[in-house]
Amino acid sequence: MSTTRKRKPSFISNKGLVPPKRYARRRTLRSRSLAVALALASALAASAQDDELLLRLSQQLTEAKVLFEDPQRQSQSIDFLGRIVDEIEERRRSGGEVPPEILDLQHQALELRARAFFDAGQLQGAGDDFRHLLLDNPRYALNPESLSPKIVDFFEDQKKQLIGYIAVTTDPAGARVSVNGNFVGITNFFPVEVHTGLARIEITLEGYQGYVDDNLRIEPGEINTLDLVLTRTSARLPIITDPPGVEVVVDGQVVGVTSGTLPPDLRSFMPPDLDPSRLSSPFELMSLPLGQHHIELRLKCYETLRFPFRADEPRDYTAQIVKLNDSIGRVSVTSNPSDARVFLDGEFKGNTPLELNRVCSGDHRLEVKHPTGKYVEDISVGADESLSFECPIRPTLAVVDLIADDGVPARDLEDMRQKLTAELRNLSVMNVVFPDADAVNRIIGGGGARSLVPALAPPTAPPEHIREASEKLGKALEVEAILLGHVPAQRLTKDVVLHFLAVGSPAPDRYALNYLDRDALPAFVEKLSMPTKLHGSWIGLTTVDTRLTEGPIVLAVDSGGPAAKAGAQMGDVVQSVAGAPVTKAVDLLRAVRGMEPGASLSLTLVRGGATETVSVTVGTTPLEIPLNEDGFLYNKAIVDLRHRMVVEPAVAGLAGLNVALCYMQLGDYETALKEYLPQVTLAETTGISQGTVLYYTALAYLRLGERAEAARIFQQALAFEGATIQSNDGPRVVPLAQRRLREAGR
Repeated sequence: MSTTRKRKPSFISNKGLVPPKRYARRRTLRSRSLAVALALASALAASAQDDELLLRLSQQLTEAKVLFEDPQRQSQSIDFLGRIVDEIEERRRSGGEVPPEILDLQHQALELRARAFFDAGQLQGAGDDFRHLLLDNPRYALNPESLSPKIVDFFEDQKKQLIGYIAVTTDPAGARVSVNGNFVGITNFFPVEVHTGLARIEITLEGYQGYVDDNLRIEPGEINTLDLVLTRTSARLPIITDPPGVEVVVDGQVVGVTSGTLPPDLRSFMPPDLDPSRLSSPFELMSLPLGQHHIELRLKCYETLRFPFRADEPRDYTAQIVKLNDSIGRVSVTSNPSDARVFLDGEFKGNTPLELNRVCSGDHRLEVKHPTGKYVEDISVGADESLSFECPIRPTLAVVDLIADDGVPARDLEDMRQKLTAELRNLSVMNVVFPDADAVNRIIGGGGARSLVPALAPPTAPPEHIREASEKLGKALEVEAILLGHVPAQRLTKDVVLHFLAVGSPAPDRYALNYLDRDALPAFVEKLSMPTKLHGSWIGLTTVDTRLTEGPIVLAVDSGGPAAKAGAQMGDVVQSVAGAPVTKAVDLLRAVRGMEPGASLSLTLVRGGATETVSVTVGTTPLEIPLNEDGFLYNKAIVDLRHRMVVEPAVAGLAGLNVALCYMQLGDYETALKEYLPQVTLAETTGISQGTVLYYTALAYLRLGERAEAARIFQQALAFEGATIQSNDGPRVVPLAQRRLREAGR
């Protein structure tokens, strides 16, 4: 027997078809995070318990099947299968969702036990288990090909007592059907099994009134057929875009993206000013509630289009056909040095100089990277706007962390971090990044960042460890320098020892300060900001102190220098400079260095008992970095000068010489010899020149114990009679080289 019901559904509120309002509850971030953490931990624990249960019961079911398949022992399987059924039933009663794999185990065990009961003639037990199965899953079926007809007929008899059928068709189709809260299908569908008795049927389709019947009676073996015409409650609006791929936003919510191509049967209906091959297939806004809506169409590199739409009736509206306009600008990028790699929003675009003729309007991150550093800027490009960026490449400093000894209060340490971070953001001559400390330790490995500080490095660390670790970190972080601090345990003072390390250097510079001194950190940043000087003031006068005169005697006068032009001669005694008495050669040198090139400096000279004052126009001289000077940041000089070797080709030789001297000062003579000194070529003139390079090359070999090679190069330096060290006014190379040769017995 079957019944057919054709009706329009009675109205029910469609509030259930839209997301319910969410009312915010005040809750602290800590309590919310704790609740989430506890829920996650509970879910993970439950999942682990279910995994263990599934594995254990699967093994038990396998063992029970062995007994079941043996006719002599089949009855023994009943107890084994019963334990599986009971344990899973207990799990279901405990609450929470039971994984389908565990439910399937229970169903297998119920079927096998029912069949074992049937074979043993215990029909009551077999009937109970089959009914349990059908109450759990009204669509459960036996495999008739592998079972005897008797047991299949017995199962079907149980099914006839418990199961009826329902078939639902709707106009339109595609509605969702649930019986007693359990989903049974999408209309239109053939009859499906459901439990007998009074049932609650719910039929829902977005954009249509729902249908509910709380008193649908399902009779054993009967087919209940529902044929419904659903009442529409919403509007339908197709949207077609040129180009496809446009994000559709309705009332602030993203609802999808247009795609595909326009079907051929619709192309003849398109406006003549549009290219049908560029149009998307219709994107259907299927269930727009009645009323006013705001629609927004968005696509990268195109102008966002916004328009209102009012749905007055629940019907199909004419398609909106929309052409989006390009929204692009142009960006020109140059850099010093050139041939730097340009990245826009992380995507490589080419090398400088570079013209980017199609840049989407909006905000972007511009990165220009070179082996000597990088340039980073957040830029905003407008539609049809042309922008040019001259990108000075700057070295990048990675501020790793502060490492504290035991006993340093956490509050003090955090305060130090905040002050150091805030102050270093003012550093303009370098890019500054703050990498995650854990990531830094993973990159370095071993002792982590601590191993970059000589005082904290493990005693077993090899001498090359700092160099290798810094190179590894520099490559991973794309930086040229590293800064980290050590906070020693202390009771009253608040000292921080900062360590500045050039990537590839064997040892960091050490800079101690008291972070409670408000001027200490700004002074450190100012020191980092000062460029390493490659040139200084000079007058072309070399003097020497003697016991015979009250002032230094002029030992040499550069023939083309400022002092020679003013009339100074070899043998003159310098009595005063700028009106101040001069008693030592260093007094004269300091006075000269304190003047700006181009300034006038008065010298009082004594010659043959006569005194004469001359005016000297201060010139410039190449400089070497000061050696053995406390407080000088040799690693900072390495970073500066390596950069200048590339961006200022005119001073590349002098900068390379000074980088080599920095490495020698740090005890790394091998790097000075392998990477710098052989590549340095200076003019073969007086002062800082090629003779200077030869002298330091020989000195590096001597420090490494290569005496024969050192002597050979000292010998070559003797050919440069006018060469000096320190500056053009500094000590002559020839006597220095001669002394080294005498010490070597050459």
